[in-house]
Amino acid sequence: MIAEAAGFALLASISPTALVVMAVFLGSESPRRIATTFAAGAIVMTVAAAVASLFILRAVGLNLSVNHDPRYGRRCRNRTSRAASSAGSSPRPHRAPPLLS
Repeated sequence: MIAEAAGFALLASISPTALVVMAVFLGSESPRRIATTFAAGAIVMTVAAAVASLFILRAVGLNLSVNHDPRYGRRCRNRTSRAASSAGSSPRPHRAPPLLS
C-alpha cells in the first residue's frame, strides 16, 4: 500500500496529467484503449510543439547557418558516433591496488 502510494506521488510530481490518466486507467473497463489514446496524444502534442518551435525559431531569424564552420556537420556526426560507440562498450575491469610490502 505504501509503495503504491509512493509510486503515485512520484507520478504526480512528474506529471499531474499522468496521475489523472492513471486513475482513470485503473478504473476503466478497457485500459489498453485509454493507454493507447494517451500515448498517441502525447506523441501528437510533442510533434506539434517541435514543429511550432522550429517555425518560430526560423521566423525570428535564429537559423543563421552562415555563421557555422563548414565542417560543423562532420564534427557533430563524429562526436555523436563516438558517444554512441562508447556507450555500447564495456568498462575496463577494475584493477586491484598494489600490495604494500
